[in-house]
Amino acid sequence: MKIDREKIKAMCALPDEELWAQIVTIAAEHGFELPKTPPKHEDMEKLRAAVNSGTRLNLTAALKIIDSYRKGQR
Repeated sequence: MKIDREKIKAMCALPDEELWAQIVTIAAEHGFELPKTPPKHEDMEKLRAAVNSGTRLNLTAALKIIDSYRKGQR
C-alpha cells in the first residue's frame, strides 16, 4: 500500500471535526465503526503528530489513539 504523504499533510491541516469525519469515513470503508463525535483537541493533535511528523509515519501510535478513543466512547 502506497501512502500519499501530501494527502496526509492536507488532511492534518483540516479542522478537528473535518479531519475526524475523514477518519470515520476511511474506517467505515474498511469495516470499522467509529464514534461520529471527534476526540478532544489534544488527542487530535497527538493523532496528527503520529502521522505527520518527521520522515516516518507512526501508524501504530495513530491506531492506538483511535482505538483508545473508540473504547472510551462505549
